[in-house]
Amino acid sequence: MRILLVIPFLLLFSVLFSVSYGFETEGVPVSVIGGMHSFGEPIHQDITREGLYFLKPEPLETIVGQHIIIEQDQSSPNHFDNCQFSETIDRINARYDVAVSAFNPSNPQPTLAAEKFGMILHAVQDFYSHTNWIEMKRTDLVDPWFEHWRQLNAYSDTTNDRPVFVLEEDGSPHMDFLISTRNKKVTINHESWDALGSGRKAGLISGTFDADINKCPPNASIPHGGKLLNRFNRTPESDEFPNELNKDNPAIKGHAAARGLAVQQTTHEFCRLVELTRQAYGQRGVDIIYDSWVQGQYQIDSPYNNARCEPPTGTSTISDKSHVSIGSKDKLAKTQKIKTSTTEDKKLVKKKLFCKRQQVLQTRI
Repeated sequence: MRILLVIPFLLLFSVLFSVSYGFETEGVPVSVIGGMHSFGEPIHQDITREGLYFLKPEPLETIVGQHIIIEQDQSSPNHFDNCQFSETIDRINARYDVAVSAFNPSNPQPTLAAEKFGMILHAVQDFYSHTNWIEMKRTDLVDPWFEHWRQLNAYSDTTNDRPVFVLEEDGSPHMDFLISTRNKKVTINHESWDALGSGRKAGLISGTFDADINKCPPNASIPHGGKLLNRFNRTPESDEFPNELNKDNPAIKGHAAARGLAVQQTTHEFCRLVELTRQAYGQRGVDIIYDSWVQGQYQIDSPYNNARCEPPTGTSTISDKSHVSIGSKDKLAKTQKIKTSTTEDKKLVKKKLFCKRQQVLQTRI
């Protein structure tokens, strides 16, 4: 009888233990987008609050709340998964179109803009965790411009008798990839990614999962976990990936770097939204962003009102309007009138207008 009384408690304990720690139950698929396989809602929310610390509470919480909604949709374009880069970027740009239109002075809808912007940020933040950007030793932003996101070119497959790498042509405005195969196997050595020579760097790929279409090259697919064709720091005979590509888990190497770039990109996306709105509706549209979203102290009384989002050093700009002021509208008007005719004037303007907070947006190559 005592044994019968104990059994229910043991069953209850086992269920609670497995749920709390994410243990798999046989026959029940475990999502690689949620739980330990994603930055997770709390981390996404923290990244968003850190990157957009200058926003008012109401729009910020609306933006943050979208992470909960997006986590329920496992489609790859919401998370930069399965090498669906073009699909993800198409979705990001479509959401930008809606967000920008919501700042139309004739019918402003700042809450709708906040909702769409939050959806954009989820995918943008996942990029650094779900791709091999960090493993390629990249410390810059993947898209540092202020126009719509630029597309990444498709992969192409070739075969030769050399060691196998996924390569990117260095210096290309877009990312062109070449898959070289030998015996239909791919070997990617972690240490070699930043030392391939000939002006080449390792090519971009993202983690895969079975719930959606895998657009990665057949011989260059890295799941979020489990058995792999690709290997990091392993012998050619091994097909086990020790850490998996996904860096969502804080315990995985590269998580801190991925999180840091995600914060920087989050701030940069605000600059992108401002510039796209300026292009569509002029200063009247930008005024709506500042008035409805940005806290007063960051418009008037804080050094942050002098900040400018600068294009990274060494990259092409989209136009003469390649910067976006964040802060006081009056200061913005004055900034546009400043003439920098001498070197000393330029240094003075840069000192006054370039916020240390935004220096992290500079490309570090």
